[in-house]
Amino acid sequence: MTLSTLPVKKSLLALLLLVLLGCARPVAELPAPVEPPRPRVQLPPADTRPARAWSHYLRARLEADLGRPQVALDALQQSLNIDPDAVPLYLAVASLYLEMEQPLLARQALQQALRRDPADRDARLLQADMLYSEGRIDEALDAFEQLAAIDERPSELWLYSARLAASEGRFQRAAKALETLLELEPLSAEGLLELARVQQLLRQTTTAMRTYETLIAINPFLPEPYLELGRLLERQRRFDAARTLYLQAARVLPELRPRFDRLRLMLLLQQQRYDAALLLVEELLAQQPADLLLWRQLAALHWWSGRPQQALHSLEQALAQDPHNPDLHYDAALFLTALGQRRQARDRLLQVLRLKPDHAAALNHLAFFYAEAGEALDEALKLARQAVQLDDRAAHLDTLGWVHFRRGELDEALLYLEQAYEQQSDDSDIVTHLLELYQRLGMTDQAQRLRQRLRQLRPAERLPRPHINDEDA
Repeated sequence: MTLSTLPVKKSLLALLLLVLLGCARPVAELPAPVEPPRPRVQLPPADTRPARAWSHYLRARLEADLGRPQVALDALQQSLNIDPDAVPLYLAVASLYLEMEQPLLARQALQQALRRDPADRDARLLQADMLYSEGRIDEALDAFEQLAAIDERPSELWLYSARLAASEGRFQRAAKALETLLELEPLSAEGLLELARVQQLLRQTTTAMRTYETLIAINPFLPEPYLELGRLLERQRRFDAARTLYLQAARVLPELRPRFDRLRLMLLLQQQRYDAALLLVEELLAQQPADLLLWRQLAALHWWSGRPQQALHSLEQALAQDPHNPDLHYDAALFLTALGQRRQARDRLLQVLRLKPDHAAALNHLAFFYAEAGEALDEALKLARQAVQLDDRAAHLDTLGWVHFRRGELDEALLYLEQAYEQQSDDSDIVTHLLELYQRLGMTDQAQRLRQRLRQLRPAERLPRPHINDEDA
C-alpha cells in the first residue's frame, strides 16, 4: 500500500474497508490532491496467528461487509481472546469503533496496539489521523513528522504531511516539510510541484517561478509546471514570455497541443493583437480544419479587423462542414444585423430557433429585432419572456423591458429595465433605454443621473468578440 492511495479528508468507512475487506492493517488517510485506484493489499498468511483466531477474523470481515459492525466487532474480540498480541486486530477494532462513532473506545484499542508495538507504522498513522480528525492539527503534524523521521519510506510521509499542513493554512510548516523531502529526493517532481504551490501561497512569487523552471528542466513532460508558470507570467503581464512557454509546452506535449495553442491565442486576444491572433488561428485551422470554434474565432477576428465580408465567408465555410450548427447561424445573424441586412438577419435567427428552440441568445435577439422595428410586438413579448426564463442576464432583462416599453406597458418596463441596470450599469444600451423610460415617466432626477452616467460609457458592443471560454482553454 502507498500513501498516494489515500484521500484528503477522513473517511471512516474507507478505513474500515481497508482493514476488513482485503488487508490486515488499517492505514490512516493523509491529504492528497487526487485519489488513484486503491491497490489490493494481501492478507497475512494463515500461519501468522492461531487457526481459530484467523477464522474469527475472516468472519469479522464478512460481517462488516454485510453492514453489521457490532457483530464484526464481537468476532474480532473473539479473535483477540485467542491471539491477544496481534496488533492488526487491535487496529481493526479501532477502525470499527470509529465507524460506530465511538472515538474513546477506538482510542483505547489503538493504545493497546501501540503498547504492543510502539513502532508499528500503521498504528502511528492511525494515531496521527485520529488527532487530525479531532482538530488537533499541530499534534497530528507532529505525529506524521516523527514517523517520517524513522520510517523506511519517509518521502511519502513528508509529502502528505506538507499537503495536510497546507490544507490547514500552515504554509510555512508545509514548506519546511517539502524542503526536508527534497533533501532526501532532490529530483522529486511531486515535491517540487507542491513546494512551488506553497511558495505561491506564501506570496513568494519569484521563488515559485524558479521552482517551476527547475521542475520543467528536470521533467519537461509534466503539464502542470507550464500551466502554473504561465499563469504567473500572465499576472506579471509578461505575455510574450508566457506565449513562448506555451509554445514550448505544445511542442514537448503534442497530446496537449490544442490546449496550449488556445492559451497562446487567448493571450493575443487579451492584448487585442487581432492581426497576430488571426495569423495564429489560420495556422491552427490548417492543422485542425474541422474545429468549428476556430472558424468562429476566425470570423470574429476578421470582423474586428474591419473585414466583414471575410467574417461572413469564414462562417459560411464552417457551415459547409456543419450546416445545422445553431451557433454558427447565430454569429452570422449578428454580423448581418450590423451590416444592415435586417431581413437576412431575421431569417438566420429563425433558422437558429428551428434548430434549437431554446437558444436564449437568439430568442432575445429576435425579440429585440421586432421591438426596434415596432412590429410583431406580441411575438416579441413571447420571445423575450422565453429568453429571460432560460437566462435572466442583464441583456435579456433589458430586451424584455424594452419590449414592454414599445408596447406602452411602462410599469412592467420599469421593473425589468431597472433590474437590468442593477445587474450591468456599464452597458450603454441598458442606460439609454432606462433613461428614455425615466423621461417618459417624468422621473427627472433619475434621468439626469443616467445622462451623466451615459457620458462616461462607450457604445455597447452587440457583436461577438473573439474570445476563448475557460473550459476551452
